[in-house]
Amino acid sequence: MDAFRSALSYLCLVAVSSAAATKLELGHDADVIDMADGGATKVSSGGRFDLRSNGAYQIIAPGRLPLLVVGADAGETLKISAPTPPEAVRDRLSGEVDRKVGDLMVRLNDLQDLVRRKRLEEAEAALGRLRAENPRLGFLDFVEASLLFLRGRREEALALGEKALKALPDYAEGRRFVEQLKGGKTP
Repeated sequence: MDAFRSALSYLCLVAVSSAAATKLELGHDADVIDMADGGATKVSSGGRFDLRSNGAYQIIAPGRLPLLVVGADAGETLKISAPTPPEAVRDRLSGEVDRKVGDLMVRLNDLQDLVRRKRLEEAEAALGRLRAENPRLGFLDFVEASLLFLRGRREEALALGEKALKALPDYAEGRRFVEQLKGGKTP
């Protein structure tokens, strides 16, 4: 685990947790942008920031590569320093980590595309595979709720959407989805 933590400064995505909040400690001045609401917080070098469980944040620092952090192991302090471009080139992580992160992002995008195009059987199969491999990825509950809605199972979609919103309370798009279901509107 220590080797993994020391490598985090070069990751674009950190494993999701459904447990309690985690502290983020930055090794440089940066803006931490909450991806759910777009709010930005300035954090000084050595400063700490509380990550919500299952929250998504972008870390932007002058002269450094941006990082995307999506949750972390609960109750611990996650120490991160974004690499400068030369550091990233010189000290690049193994291709395996990059491939896994890239694969997850592509598969999430493909899943959302299947839902948008209402290819429900394919979307359900893709969702099942993603959930089996990433059981703590809370965002998948919103995707499943969308599929339930498209199948005409509005009450089940609402129940799952409300459950997902408890795990990701600041996810604006998820909140709109649930509010539209509650109001009898089509999301």
